[in-house]
Amino acid sequence: MIADLLAYSTVIESAKITNNYEFTDATRLQLVNLNIGAPVGTSNNIIVTNDAGLNTIFQNFNVFYYVQSYPSSNVNSTLRYYTTVCDCDKNLLNAALLNYASVIQTIESVNGGVMLSNPQFDKPKAVISPNPFPRNFDIETEQTIVNYAIIDINGKTISNTTSKAELDYQSSKLSAGMYILNLDFENGQKANYKLMKK
Repeated sequence: MIADLLAYSTVIESAKITNNYEFTDATRLQLVNLNIGAPVGTSNNIIVTNDAGLNTIFQNFNVFYYVQSYPSSNVNSTLRYYTTVCDCDKNLLNAALLNYASVIQTIESVNGGVMLSNPQFDKPKAVISPNPFPRNFDIETEQTIVNYAIIDINGKTISNTTSKAELDYQSSKLSAGMYILNLDFENGQKANYKLMKK
């Protein structure tokens, strides 16, 4: 079936078999500015934007899909969301995107599913402080967190736990540098935040 789909290249760009219904290679990002990072075309099946730095990231990580997530919205902050898919390790792409803070404001994982007649598109709000942190950090959010993960800049998972106490213990042992904090919420949403250890 995959071969048949790929042979229909005028319509099908890529196909793969998966054991679940989650898009494991998709990320939703929010641009800092609606006019910087907008897609302008493709080159060798890699997305090209109006920002040279973002183009370098997309080229390095083979980003072949980059589409505005909510194009019919009238709200500027919502229009700045783009769904991104790469032929790469998504954690490494996410680290590169988070490191490009002049253009990328936030990123979050995208799970499979269809959303109909749902006016609520906001990602979970969490405030991480202090950041940069010396030993530990606090997470303020109105939603219940069910899993915490810390990922290093190379995409390696350093800590993956359901316990904030265990997260505090692991974060106190980290070397100075940049990390990604991945939070899973009780309502099924996920969000990533840039962390700096002093």
